[in-house]
Amino acid sequence: MSSKRLQWAKRIEAWRASGESAMGFCRKRGLNYPQFVYWQRVLRVRSGALVPVVVASAASPVLIELVLPNGVQARCTTVADALAVARGWSC
Repeated sequence: MSSKRLQWAKRIEAWRASGESAMGFCRKRGLNYPQFVYWQRVLRVRSGALVPVVVASAASPVLIELVLPNGVQARCTTVADALAVARGWSC
């Protein structure tokens, strides 16, 4: 990771931990807000967004809800639905 990318990743991580609005965080630290938004987008896209999920069988129906930071949601009400999502299908 380049030093600039690492620097912005640390800033964005600090912002998330701060609980402040992005604009307030930037204003308080003298950061350029449009640059902050740009790097937030770049790092979100290139941060290895896929995370492996293991679905175990269950005897009774379950509810699984997956909500991604970009607003995409998947809701499964049965084990069969969850297995379908694990295989790349939608519920």
